[in-house]
Amino acid sequence: MSTLERIISKELKKAVTDDLKDEDLRKVLEAEASQMRESRWDRRLGELLEKLGRNRSDLASARKGEGWKVALARRLREDYLVPYAWIAENLHMGKATSVQSQVSRCRTKSLNKDHEWNLIKS
Repeated sequence: MSTLERIISKELKKAVTDDLKDEDLRKVLEAEASQMRESRWDRRLGELLEKLGRNRSDLASARKGEGWKVALARRLREDYLVPYAWIAENLHMGKATSVQSQVSRCRTKSLNKDHEWNLIKS
């Protein structure tokens, strides 16, 4: 999603929620938006796992800091600004702060030699 699309989406959501006077309706709208985002994140995770030749059971059985998991976390974060807490839970990577540190290190190291990142970077 481009920066412009995010701004428009954010402004549209704000305009819609500003128009909603009923607090219950606002809660329903926010819950549905959250479910749609999480579905999109989950679908993207599945696509990336497929590119790596891995599956969801590999997420649970592999170590928290495996290179391919860190590459997945980075891609999810860069594609959809997926919260680190969601990434940590769904990729079985421990605490959100640890995932954030690992993704940051992944961004700063030389990526030309990182096979997993090269598979999913586009």
